[in-house]
Amino acid sequence: MNNLVLQKILHGHQLISDSASRKDWQKWATTFIPPRHYKHINSLMNGIEENWHGGIHTGMGGENISPVPRDICYEAHKAFSKNVSQAAKFYLDLRDNQLTEKEYKTIESELVYYTPYKQIFLQVEFKNAINNILIYDHTEELENSIYQDDAQQMFTFQMMIYDKERADFCWDLNQYDVYMKNIDLDTSAYYAKFRKNALSEYLDGESNDEVFANDSLHDWILEFIGRFRFFMIALQHPTIVDKKDVKGRNDIFLDMPTQFKNSALTFKPKFQHRHLKINLFGNEAAKGDPANNRSSGTAFHSVRKHLRKLQTGKHIFVKAHFRGSKEQGLVTKDYEIVTKK
Repeated sequence: MNNLVLQKILHGHQLISDSASRKDWQKWATTFIPPRHYKHINSLMNGIEENWHGGIHTGMGGENISPVPRDICYEAHKAFSKNVSQAAKFYLDLRDNQLTEKEYKTIESELVYYTPYKQIFLQVEFKNAINNILIYDHTEELENSIYQDDAQQMFTFQMMIYDKERADFCWDLNQYDVYMKNIDLDTSAYYAKFRKNALSEYLDGESNDEVFANDSLHDWILEFIGRFRFFMIALQHPTIVDKKDVKGRNDIFLDMPTQFKNSALTFKPKFQHRHLKINLFGNEAAKGDPANNRSSGTAFHSVRKHLRKLQTGKHIFVKAHFRGSKEQGLVTKDYEIVTKK
């Protein structure tokens, strides 16, 4: 888990407390930036207003002012920090070893959506960004929902997306309810709405029964669903995942003042979490396993983990292995090959 990013999330609200300085407020405003589905007021201002409503940020067509009041931002961010601290934590490393589009499409229809705990914090890391998602299982609320006949699960999520190059967060801590089916999901196979709160008053767009018809918000929800899918694949296909339990701090909220500097946040104690890494090539598992090698006929080569369809119609992953004989030659690929001695 990227501990620096996590610590920035946990301590960011301190930058906009009542006792924080104007410099700290500016730091928060340029670090935690609302997405396009928030109302924005264009301005040529180069400073912070005396009554400071959110702060200056860039990246959405020029210099803007967010209309969200500081106290609302503070309460939302602090509550998020507390819930993240207390949630069961999972880290999914997707910086390499991605599934092919064919594999992805084949297995997604067989996924069952669930959370291992009622409340989890999921950090999904890519090469350029890190999704930080708080997920609540609210399936029990389906019984009295207008979607009870159309959906099997209901999850509520909040998300911050960290941009590695800019070192800032796309900040949206509204709570969004997503009603999901255990089928191949597309734009018509889920339902979503936001939970009315102080932040939701500042969302941009027209709503119908609390469901926003807004392209940016639609993309935001699809971003969550995409990351949640990867998490489900990792949990339900253990043959393609390396797992380890990382020991660390218990899931408690310690709201201790700290300097919002990388040097101060980097060495904060890590939280205990489950580390998941997609491993499609299985080099370690294949080492020294004679059953995974064919003695003759083809050149020695590695075979990535791949899907096999059973007679029942269900798909499973076959673990990575080696085939062929080194006497027939050696085929190299764009990943490590472990040769027998």
